[in-house]
Amino acid sequence: MALSAVSAAPVSLAGHTARGFVELDDRVASLAPGVLVVRAPASSVRAVLEHLARRVEQAGARACVCAGGVGAPAFHLAASELGAKKAFDAQTLAEELVAAAARSRHVLLAPLPDEGTWDRAVATELLSTPRSALIVLVAGGEASLPGAEPFEVRATFDEPERHRFLSVALEHGVRARGEASVDDLARSAARIATPERSVDRTADEARVLGALALVGRPFPEALLPSLVDTDGPLAAAVTSLVADGALVRRDGAIALARPEAPEGDGAKVASALLAHFPRDGWAVGHAAELLVAIDPARADAVHAEALSMLADPAAKQEVRRRWAKLVAGDPALLLRAASRALDADAFDEARTWAEACARAGITSASVYLVLGRALMGLGDLTGAKVALETARSREATSPELRPAIAVELAELAFAKGMFDTTRAEAELARSGDAKVALRASNLLGKIRLAEGKWDEADAHFAGDAMAANAAGLAREALRARMNRAIAILSKGLLDEAELMLRAILADAERAEDQFACAYTLTNLAVVAWTRHDYGTALDCLERTFARRRALGSPATIRHTVASLAELRLRLGLFDHAAHTVAFGRRAPMSPADAAQFAIVAARISLAKADSVGARREVEAAIADATAAADKELVGEAYRVAARISLDEGDVAACRAHLAEPSAPGTTGRAKAEHGLLGALAARAAGAADLELARAALRHAREAGDEEILCEILHLMALTHRDAGDVTAARGFCEQAAQIRARVADGLRIDVRGAFLAKAEGIALTRLQTALTEAPSEVDVEPSPRTERSPREKAPESQREIVGDDPQIRALVASIKKVARSSATVLVRGESGTGKELVAEALHRASDRAQGPLVSVNCAALVETLLLSELFGHEKGAFTGAGSRRRGRFEMAEGGTLFLDEIGDISPRTQVALLRVLQEKTFERVGGTTPVRANVRIVCATHRDLRAMVERGEFREDLYYRLRGIQLEVPALRQRPGDIGKIADSLLARIAQERSETPKRLTDAALELLRAHRWPGNIRELENALRAASLFTEGELIDAAELVDNVEDLRAVAQAVPAPLSLRSSVMPPAPPSLESVPQITHTDDEDDAPLPTGEANATAIAYEQVRQGQVSLFDIKRQIERDCIARALSETKGNITKAAALLGMKRPRLSQLVKQYGLAATSTEGL
Repeated sequence: MALSAVSAAPVSLAGHTARGFVELDDRVASLAPGVLVVRAPASSVRAVLEHLARRVEQAGARACVCAGGVGAPAFHLAASELGAKKAFDAQTLAEELVAAAARSRHVLLAPLPDEGTWDRAVATELLSTPRSALIVLVAGGEASLPGAEPFEVRATFDEPERHRFLSVALEHGVRARGEASVDDLARSAARIATPERSVDRTADEARVLGALALVGRPFPEALLPSLVDTDGPLAAAVTSLVADGALVRRDGAIALARPEAPEGDGAKVASALLAHFPRDGWAVGHAAELLVAIDPARADAVHAEALSMLADPAAKQEVRRRWAKLVAGDPALLLRAASRALDADAFDEARTWAEACARAGITSASVYLVLGRALMGLGDLTGAKVALETARSREATSPELRPAIAVELAELAFAKGMFDTTRAEAELARSGDAKVALRASNLLGKIRLAEGKWDEADAHFAGDAMAANAAGLAREALRARMNRAIAILSKGLLDEAELMLRAILADAERAEDQFACAYTLTNLAVVAWTRHDYGTALDCLERTFARRRALGSPATIRHTVASLAELRLRLGLFDHAAHTVAFGRRAPMSPADAAQFAIVAARISLAKADSVGARREVEAAIADATAAADKELVGEAYRVAARISLDEGDVAACRAHLAEPSAPGTTGRAKAEHGLLGALAARAAGAADLELARAALRHAREAGDEEILCEILHLMALTHRDAGDVTAARGFCEQAAQIRARVADGLRIDVRGAFLAKAEGIALTRLQTALTEAPSEVDVEPSPRTERSPREKAPESQREIVGDDPQIRALVASIKKVARSSATVLVRGESGTGKELVAEALHRASDRAQGPLVSVNCAALVETLLLSELFGHEKGAFTGAGSRRRGRFEMAEGGTLFLDEIGDISPRTQVALLRVLQEKTFERVGGTTPVRANVRIVCATHRDLRAMVERGEFREDLYYRLRGIQLEVPALRQRPGDIGKIADSLLARIAQERSETPKRLTDAALELLRAHRWPGNIRELENALRAASLFTEGELIDAAELVDNVEDLRAVAQAVPAPLSLRSSVMPPAPPSLESVPQITHTDDEDDAPLPTGEANATAIAYEQVRQGQVSLFDIKRQIERDCIARALSETKGNITKAAALLGMKRPRLSQLVKQYGLAATSTEGL
């Protein structure tokens, strides 16, 4: 490093102003945690590292200089020096390094690793690891690491920099020798001024340096003779080299202090590495490299062993690439390397090396077989076909490859959907060894899956599993069991499929088969998604992602990444979804995959209000989907484009996108979304299309997609509200809110927060609040209704507190006592218990009954909106406040103000409310004039305000103001005897809203309702009755209607104990596959004809069980219904339309029951 004086100025490094050498020196001396990147001339990197090491030690810490070499990566060796766990994946090693450095007060110093190396992967992970240690990376030349602190060291120093460098060096030398006297210091100064003399090495010293350079890592000093051929002891040579500064001793090992030329016996060094580091993949890999020129066959075997020891994909890749460079001149070894790359799904590497073999003149069938497999893995089906057909044309010289080539051509044909060709090629391949034959058989089974022949596929894969076990092929057995589980899942037998998948996962984890684990978790995610259990689905996909990322296969991870990004988007994790998409796009992909990622990216941008980014993504999606000739993807892209146009207010463009031929799609979700967007466009144009929205709602219910269903229900609520039908609007709004609540309940708390914060959810809550406080439809001018004959509606009945339970009687008595006072009342009770009914009863019985009752849901509004809502605002008080607005306190003048969910208000709102209660005055937001508050306040909450006060979350003075009079509303489960009366009251109100005769509950239905715990209380009961009454055709609602339409009651019904069921006595154990259902062999149309013997016996057994209380008639009816549907589906080969005709049912109703009973097909991922 030259030390001539020049002027120093700040330089730019990776877009940031880089600080110079003196600032770097000060920063390192501070020892403050962080990651620093220093740019220096390539020739000066080592000098800079040595200076920083001296500075660290003078600052009172210890320096760990991570110098990697041919023997092992730098950070791998650093882990050894620090005593950290030598993890073989980059993220874990980064975490272990930082933790170990922090514990031992070490500073990590290392050259910045090259791009694409395993060390670079670790360096990148260090940036995202919690900063508890100081890490300095020195780059030779142009380099950067985004997120690190940048510094620059120039080739020449100015005077302050030169002074700093020399003072640190001199201080280090003096301290190392313990010099303190004037004479000692003078001699040190003289040594520095004396020109350096060349050192003559002894033969043993030269051998030691050469061997250590060849081994490429610190080596145990006691084992040094295993590296070096010598007649005498090496201790004198080592001591001399340490004294001269050529070697350093560290924890019983010796290492080179600076680079030396490698020299020595490669075979001897390789044997020493294998003997002393037998489980270190890096050491074993280096041993293979040393052996390749001596014993190629053994070297190849050792290289394969090294790869099996390394878990991290980046580590495997680095070892493979180093090996490929060494064996580039040996086509046979290079072809074996390409085959190993294929086994690791490193298709790019395999293609490169197979093409290199072909260029070297090796044109055998095996080369083109490897090339074809690599191209197929990269998605180049045309190129793969050419390569595989070339392999077939040359298989005469390698007849043993005929089955292997056939199975690859079968895979290729299957990927193109050419099932006849797949069958023909698979039959040829079955003549191969057990592994090839099972791959061929697996393809034949996958054809049955693709054709919807679930039972045949089930039997086929069961046979494959037995054959694989007999051949001792564990991975093939797991694959067959997996595909069998998919066949069962495809039949809609979710419970059975889940049990099988969990057993497979346990076996795969025991076998440490990460590939099988990843596929199993993917299909468990499908099961959870099908059940709308998005929390479990997210967990399974995240675990799948972690495992597939560890496998390092971009091709196999892509499907998982796309699904994970879509689910994270659905749940409101927008940033996580964006990062997931960015990760998935790192590797090359087919046009179809690119379109899928662009569609998800466009939806993410739209959710983040970035319409420009969304439009850019959707245009790319349309182009890629068109190139892939995938009509479904094209249609989805156009629907996203329509959403973007709607967001921008361009109705004409939205309609143009929806008019594209592929836009409607073919799936239920696609049709529902298309109808929704059409209805939204019509509403935006000022002409609401209720029929279009209803059609979309039908499709959404059939598809079972909560996201689209909530959107359509929200739209229906808006449309009915605009038409003046507030009651219907409330109903749709409540359905949407119930769906969102059910989804939210299944999510872990961090995800639940993101989901509930989605813009559409907030908009729905605001609409629900507005509709709750709005006058009912009798107060609004009636609008024409096309779906029912116009007639005068009866006035809506008052909502009364219903029940005879002692707790309710006491509550009603208390209401009568306190109603006429003006005291503030606090109503406590769980959500859904009817606290608002107490407020209404208090208002009606008070002296203010002629005044208004105004309600505010405090939990539905953020602080700024709530203050404006309560107290009103002046013109110009905030952006958008174009005029003065009266708040709820003013609207409730002379009446009652009901503040629901008072426990959710912010500290600022608590202060404002306390002032109103104390002074009876308030000020509008942005105003200064006091306004008199002439209202009686009734508050309600489901929270424990006393506990909130103790936690400091609620003001104590406000709490005592509110708790003057407390009324407790009991939960519904505490008064089951009232359920019948409450249900009758609710059914009467529902019937009045629908202008129909009130329906009644059967005894069985009432018994079922009483068996439920009703966590959602009366609100949950009302929603259940609304759903059941809507689908009930007669006047009586039986338990079957409740079970069919209310998911929670389905679980209650299944939990009812029954010692013996009809199925257990006359049928095989549940649930049967379609094959196990016997065919109907008679057609007796006479109603009064005697039953056939078998059926008469079954009826006798059933009657006896009901009579003895062993099973309920309800359970028997459900079992008969399920079995009849199964038989009809069996007769019609799964055709729901034909089965509905056989059973005399409407298709939508049958479709609903098919899904409910687990008989529906499910789209899954096959292996």
